[in-house]
Amino acid sequence: MRISIIVISLFSLLFTACVQRVNTTKELNALFELDKKFSEESKQAGLANAYLNYADSNAVWLIPNSLPVKGIIALKDRLSNIDSNLGIYTWRPLSAEVSLSGDIGYTYGNFQYLSSTNDSIFSIGTYVTIWKRKKKQDWKWVLTSANNGL
Repeated sequence: MRISIIVISLFSLLFTACVQRVNTTKELNALFELDKKFSEESKQAGLANAYLNYADSNAVWLIPNSLPVKGIIALKDRLSNIDSNLGIYTWRPLSAEVSLSGDIGYTYGNFQYLSSTNDSIFSIGTYVTIWKRKKKQDWKWVLTSANNGL
């Protein structure tokens, strides 16, 4: 009985030592700011460049009335068909959440797609992006989707 208590205590100590503790408030704020930076890059360098720079290699883009675009190669192919001269795609995050382990999170908010020639609105709506981070690496988006019409 005594050995069982010692073994359980040792496993508890080991488990507690191995659990990564993160400052979720700090990570949440960092993810929120990253999503704003992501949008700014889309405005400055175009949607294709921004999406590819922030995408995980296994990213999935859910597009209305289309099959999901899965993986970086399919993403590059789909984005190569977008004429960046047509318009400017930007978004504004409204909220973010991060897991207690600090390795997964999401952002959501509003987007707009404006004409690059006369600032008329092609489309507005809402979006959600799921982000993942692998051991001390930068956040990368793993799934994103948007819908039209506010």
